[in-house]
Amino acid sequence: LKKFRAHLGAAVNPTQTYNRTNVEEYKSSVINWSPQAMLFYSPNDNTNVRVFYFGRSAQPSTSQLMPVPDNSNPLNISLGNPYLQPYFNHNIRGRFGYTNKKTFTSLNFNLRATMIENAITSAQWYDGAGRQYSIPVNGPATASLNGRLFINSPFGKSGFSIFSMTFASYNESVSYIGTTAFQQFDADKYYDDDQAVFDYDRFHEDFSDLDKATDAFSRNKIQTVGLTQRLRFTYRNDIVELNLGGRTRMSKSWYTIQNSNQQYTWNNQVDASMNWTIPGGINFIADVDYNWYNGYTTPQEPEFVWNAEITQLLFNNKCTIALRAYDILNQAKNLTVTDNSNY
Repeated sequence: LKKFRAHLGAAVNPTQTYNRTNVEEYKSSVINWSPQAMLFYSPNDNTNVRVFYFGRSAQPSTSQLMPVPDNSNPLNISLGNPYLQPYFNHNIRGRFGYTNKKTFTSLNFNLRATMIENAITSAQWYDGAGRQYSIPVNGPATASLNGRLFINSPFGKSGFSIFSMTFASYNESVSYIGTTAFQQFDADKYYDDDQAVFDYDRFHEDFSDLDKATDAFSRNKIQTVGLTQRLRFTYRNDIVELNLGGRTRMSKSWYTIQNSNQQYTWNNQVDASMNWTIPGGINFIADVDYNWYNGYTTPQEPEFVWNAEITQLLFNNKCTIALRAYDILNQAKNLTVTDNSNY
């Protein structure tokens, strides 16, 4: 029993919300509860296992609940939804750790999973005038899962060591998109343009379950997978530290509403670094990265990034002066790509 421990518990969180505008007033009183569980297992001094579970019920935010249209952008009208229901968030985290104290080899694996029941998502549609409407709604469960594996091991007493990091992730979410026929519906049936008032009761009566309103809305499931692999070799002695490594990062998304093939995108890198100490307290430090990209709609040019630094210890090693140059070849760039369900 000394090798195994467990904790169980729960918390209750009553919440009261009151919000008032010049046109609407909203009140709610909700009791949220949060179960918790923790497990610890250590079969020996080198190995340990940890598992954590956290559950949490929560209510929608005030801005999501307030029945007041935001028409600050007349072509993109956002709506609250007083019919939103609370959602429940499940979180599981696990960790496995192993360390060999004789060889200094370590292995760590971390796993994290999240599922949200009755998740809040969005429904979007256009009217005949080309205005987009969006409203938060409760949808099916969403989920995410990711795992990370670290391995670090020296090669005996040679001064060489290897480091590996593997990361994999999966995310799934759902939104609702107005069908072509519904894009031409009579917006005045729900939205009074002159008074900027939306008939939430009538909308909820017509579309209380969007999964059954297939003539009006299509369910769009978004699935995204990612994989990152990092590998580094290191040589270290009293004078110099040398590193040589590489990394690749892959991502891909699928959309059920649009069956066109989504490209895999790859961000790749080969890198090297040096930290060389010479007598007199002088350090020469340099690192180089070569990056190249595959799968992007707009082709991306490869880049070679070189940084260098020289440092000098002064005043009996109490002060350091350094000169560092970044991106000496002027090729570094930032690249960001975002996928979403808008259309």
